[in-house]
Amino acid sequence: MKIRILSIMFVIVAFPLLLTGCIYNNTTVNISSDGSGRVVSETGALKEIFDKLGKTPSDFTSKKNKHHLLKYGGREYLAETWEDAYVNPEEINWSGAVASISREMGPVNLTPIHNGLKLNLKLWEQYSTDMKPNHIFPEFKDITDQSMQGMTLYDLIAQDIEGLVLKATFNMPYGVKQVKGGTDGVTVKGKTISLDYMKMVKSGVYEWEFDSVKNVKKSTFPDVSKDSPYYDAINAVVDGGLINVYADGTFKPDKPIALDELTKILANGLGQKIAGDPTYWAKNYVMFAQKYGFVISKAAPTSKNWSIPATREQVIYALTFGDNTQMANEKVESSHIKDWDKIDPKMRDMILWGYNTGVVDIEKNEYLNPKGKITRAEVAQILYDMYWTVPKSDIVESFLNDILLYME
Repeated sequence: MKIRILSIMFVIVAFPLLLTGCIYNNTTVNISSDGSGRVVSETGALKEIFDKLGKTPSDFTSKKNKHHLLKYGGREYLAETWEDAYVNPEEINWSGAVASISREMGPVNLTPIHNGLKLNLKLWEQYSTDMKPNHIFPEFKDITDQSMQGMTLYDLIAQDIEGLVLKATFNMPYGVKQVKGGTDGVTVKGKTISLDYMKMVKSGVYEWEFDSVKNVKKSTFPDVSKDSPYYDAINAVVDGGLINVYADGTFKPDKPIALDELTKILANGLGQKIAGDPTYWAKNYVMFAQKYGFVISKAAPTSKNWSIPATREQVIYALTFGDNTQMANEKVESSHIKDWDKIDPKMRDMILWGYNTGVVDIEKNEYLNPKGKITRAEVAQILYDMYWTVPKSDIVESFLNDILLYME
């Protein structure tokens, strides 16, 4: 259930080694508040090299690809544009252009933090201020397939080859604060981080870190004190629109979450705009959750069947499934959960995945108490600890479509 990934290389491995020199690569990553993102990358090489060879970029990628003339820094490049997307923060390196940056220049890591995201960038240690090339870039008149054999991006950077452009822009969801690293080659303005990797290499700095954090409105609920252990979580999910407050302004933290409330939380969390039904407010929310399998009950969507307390296993199953996290440490086994045999067999695999992705903490939940009730405050805390306090972006539609394909 993943976005399809385009395969391109930061050093144009799709091109022959002849064109690993004089590269232009400018990647833009537009990151949503849930950590998903869209990636656009322009990748090419100097037009004069293509002209000398009598070829175009499509000769080295695909005849079906379109290329365009790009002018930058007084030079002309022939470039192709690549677009990609990823669903979850940990999948940023599964997107073609960012994966190539990580592979060639240094790791790019995007991790959720409370009410925001952290972007960490590093350079591989080989990029020192006194780096020496292994292969010398030839004079223009001597450029051939043979003369470029063995040339790498490291060699080009070490020689500071003219025409080499390696830039990236990360458009974050909230205002950015730089918390680590230098400023050479790095510009932070509002929500945008602009990077010039050539200048970053020359700076002698190896790591940069940026926080993009939302200013959460701290509401006052008459039934939630500021010293409540759930205070931050409740404010975060209410501000993010995942859980509603009651008409009288209360949150009712100790009230057991109802099944129909759970289906609405899922719909809100997945960014779905679902209209209420005059016969039963949650009817369409329940049908949504049933359609995609976030709940396993096939009961008719009526108040009698769904305005009842949700069980702990139903909540953990639904939130783990809906979050669609693809990576986990997988250290928790079924034998570690003391009441494993009491969990509905249809929910076991997903709940075990939830233990391994951090939805459930095994140290605090050796006993899941699967049939027990769970309060609104506890659900808010689970969402907060999952870093799921804002609706997911429209990229989640690919996840939902994949579910339907899988169910066919």
